[in-house]
Amino acid sequence: MEHGASAAQSAALRIGPGARLDRAAGLLDALARTQADAPILCRWFDAAELLLFGERDRVVLDADHFSVQDIGIVRRFLVARPGASVDILGSDRGTTSAAELLALPGTRWHAWPADLASLELLLRAPAPAPAGPPARAPAGTPEPAGSVDARTPLLELMAQVRRTTEAHLGLRGAGGLESGPSEALASELLRLERCVRGMLLAAERAPRSGEELDLDALVEEELAVLALQRRRAPRVRYQGGEVLPVRVDRAVLVHGLGVLLELARALAGSGELVEVHSLRLLAEAEPAGEKASGAARALLRLRAPAGDLAALPPAQLFQSGGLGERLPGFAPGDLHALARLCASRGLGLRARLLAGTPAQLEFDLDMPLVERPARLLAGSLGA
Repeated sequence: MEHGASAAQSAALRIGPGARLDRAAGLLDALARTQADAPILCRWFDAAELLLFGERDRVVLDADHFSVQDIGIVRRFLVARPGASVDILGSDRGTTSAAELLALPGTRWHAWPADLASLELLLRAPAPAPAGPPARAPAGTPEPAGSVDARTPLLELMAQVRRTTEAHLGLRGAGGLESGPSEALASELLRLERCVRGMLLAAERAPRSGEELDLDALVEEELAVLALQRRRAPRVRYQGGEVLPVRVDRAVLVHGLGVLLELARALAGSGELVEVHSLRLLAEAEPAGEKASGAARALLRLRAPAGDLAALPPAQLFQSGGLGERLPGFAPGDLHALARLCASRGLGLRARLLAGTPAQLEFDLDMPLVERPARLLAGSLGA
């Protein structure tokens, strides 16, 4: 049975961790040998590996032993791969993990303990959902004749980038690439995917409404993904732990955090430290002239050695072409595009240069904080 990202690029059945799935994997492997059209069977052992899987892969996980904090990774896997699906095994579909997983599109339930019929069903791809009538624009919405959705070619480009990434992972897993060129190609593919993702988000005709999520849990998830993708990533020290419920476009926040993490990684050497901090933004701590209109905000702060950007005024970084050619893996206008995207979704992005040896560059990304009724009541009572 193959494992993870080194599997063939055709659709695979990827079986997750856990003692119950260890036993199921052995039985599925035996059944698959008797079926000519059985999928490739692979194992995975960390939720972050989902982000490296193929466009049409099916994932099997055990809901009874799956962390609620990792459900966001499953959501991202399914959103980015409409042709993929998730098979969920569990003893009670009413648990928090099971209910949240089943609320995602492309999932189906299998009761545990599994019988032979259930295992055979796992080897078969779910039937495609019946096609509904085409969506219509609201009455009165103008639609120019011959208009083209800008996202269509971008989606095709994103699919091509991911196919190239999977081909590269396959070659690297088979030992067909030298380490240096392989790392350089992986970096360029990540840069290209990051760029296309930003254009896709900016091209949305109707931006998604913000959803409530825990900023602290999301940051920990993204740092785990970075550690998985980058074997030579710099040391990251995260300071958080406070529950910070925010309401924001999740895709834009994840993209913005990813860009800033990649930028900090590029600035810091292998032995240098990148600091990440999530906290509640106090009104008196906001920069002059940038006071929020009474609404509470949460702040995500990243700090890294300024390196080749130390000579630039921080405001220049967000201008068109402001990065220039100073940072490998980043286009001159990457931060300009990110700042515009964040501003369009209600996020604030700032930078400041901190004097020292070496100088430090600090990025602040702030967003609306959801104040709980209990907190508001305590405040009204003078607590």
